[in-house]
Amino acid sequence: MQTASRSNLPLLPIVRARFIRGGKRPLFEQAMAGIILSLCGVDDPAAHRLPPERELARTLGVSVITLKRAIRELEARALVRRQHGSGNYPVRRPGLEDLLWTVKPRRLAFYSEARFHASTLMRYDLLYYMQKILSRSGTDLVLVGDHDANLSGATDGLFVCGRHDVPKSVKRPGLPIVFVGTYPGKPIHPSVQLDLEQVGREGANLFLKSGPGQVAFFGAGGAQREEGRRVRSGFRRALGNASSFFEAFGSPSAVYRAARRWLALRKGKVFLFSAYYLCTGALIRACEAKGRPIGRDVELVAFGTNNIVMQDMAPIRLLQAPREKMAEASLELMLLQILGPKSPPRTIRLPVTLS
Repeated sequence: MQTASRSNLPLLPIVRARFIRGGKRPLFEQAMAGIILSLCGVDDPAAHRLPPERELARTLGVSVITLKRAIRELEARALVRRQHGSGNYPVRRPGLEDLLWTVKPRRLAFYSEARFHASTLMRYDLLYYMQKILSRSGTDLVLVGDHDANLSGATDGLFVCGRHDVPKSVKRPGLPIVFVGTYPGKPIHPSVQLDLEQVGREGANLFLKSGPGQVAFFGAGGAQREEGRRVRSGFRRALGNASSFFEAFGSPSAVYRAARRWLALRKGKVFLFSAYYLCTGALIRACEAKGRPIGRDVELVAFGTNNIVMQDMAPIRLLQAPREKMAEASLELMLLQILGPKSPPRTIRLPVTLS
């Protein structure tokens, strides 16, 4: 009965993998790569079945004998299960280790803007976790900047942190690029972002749990304004009519002036939420100027890893994605882009945790 029901599962859509690097790969590994890429293309691989072997071999461009070897290897990796008399069935979605084994990249590059020193902390943290993962596969990860970009030779892909206008000196035609950061960028390349509305919801929930008080939301102007609006949207929805709500957008100096005026009219406990790290610095200075240090009757919550540099100045709380998860998601997107054909850009939105 179970065999009959499994044989009625929909067929897994099969795509052929490509490799941007030169060099020969055994045919059975090329067939494995195609199946692994296909398993990554659906949300639940176990809810599908592989096409019949002759059809699958024809789609992947290999012989049936070569395909059988590929399936045996996949079965050894617990990705596929052979059921005699019924067919071959996916077991699970490939993990990062499976993709690393399949792609075998030799060198990846990470673009860093040296002039943004606060952001550099985030980038080197990400580099640490990426290097830790890649070291197991013998892949080098190099750091490049505006003026020392050397992406010639065996660079398989490029990570860009935070910004979406990559300098021409860094970008190379045909080079896979993955954006890593928090900004809601244009859907041109795959990217890893924070779930900005969830950031706002979590911030509002922290306020609601902290007891009676008044709340203010501060966001940046300019390029970060849209990011702040998305955080604010989740914040206000979760807050509802629980409290009077003040908000201000603008440059750090505008945020500083607005915060000073607002604090001067508020007594008792207040809750501040910052949607940009420069706003956080302005809020810390405003609280000090009004003689209301953070941590006593003022609670300040900010989002984004860049705010780590502000924790040395005041006991603020951070909503951010774990760097390990951001590194893993970034590598997964990069490896899929190297392995697969051109497809619509994919975005992974990571949930945040409180630190």
